[in-house]
Amino acid sequence: MSGSRFFRDTSTTVLIFANVVTIIVAVAFKWNVIDVMWVYWAQSVIIGLIACFRMLLLKQIFTAGFFLIHYGGFHAGYFLFLYFPEQPQTDIPVVGIALCILIFLVNHAFSYWHNRKRDMNRKPNIGTLMFAPYVRIIPMHITIVFGSNYAESTGTLALFLVLKTIMDVIMHMVEHRNRRPEGETGSL
Repeated sequence: MSGSRFFRDTSTTVLIFANVVTIIVAVAFKWNVIDVMWVYWAQSVIIGLIACFRMLLLKQIFTAGFFLIHYGGFHAGYFLFLYFPEQPQTDIPVVGIALCILIFLVNHAFSYWHNRKRDMNRKPNIGTLMFAPYVRIIPMHITIVFGSNYAESTGTLALFLVLKTIMDVIMHMVEHRNRRPEGETGSL
């Protein structure tokens, strides 16, 4: 994707905005990694539900069911990690977390609405549709495996926020590149 087309892609711009808002809120209110991971866990669930919905619209019932069970299993595990952290949290910023989750919900609903005609005009690759959400959870998985001992570390928080934002943008571009009909140009 060329630089000029990247900046004309409204859905990518809104995705970056949602990530930047989360980063600003997390830094301004001195969130720890677990607080931020709640936001991205919810975003990942939203992405998975939209992917499952798209699979169902493409009449890929078995694939959608398998995806829902497998992807849901990962997120159930992540939920347990977040709900029962090694060091119990006493002051969880529920309002801030809910606000950031709402921004991501609006972002992904907008992205689906903005790109839905491409799904109808050109059948998306079912493999990409199924596996793209998994790639977006790699930063969360890395942070859980390697960074859980440093949950209060500003460095761990910064690493997670940067990795997650980069992965979001890359996977968003990959997904929408694969949805573009042959010869189509302009914004995504």
